[in-house]
Amino acid sequence: MSFHVCQNWRRKRALVYRSGCSHCNNGLGKRSEDSGHNGRWHGPFDSRDTAVVLMQSFGYAVCGFCRVCNP
Repeated sequence: MSFHVCQNWRRKRALVYRSGCSHCNNGLGKRSEDSGHNGRWHGPFDSRDTAVVLMQSFGYAVCGFCRVCNP
């Protein structure tokens, strides 16, 4: 199982997802096209812990886990 981190610098938040989650779509997100103006996807990571370390390194007040896939 692999994990991705979605960093949104506009909203100053980051979330960890399972790669197979419909919201993550293996790091492509839900939209077929992304402008890249709001954030970016990082990964895949082999471990949840590695994804969490990256998520926390952004220093955002809002960090957490996808509520759909609950990694």
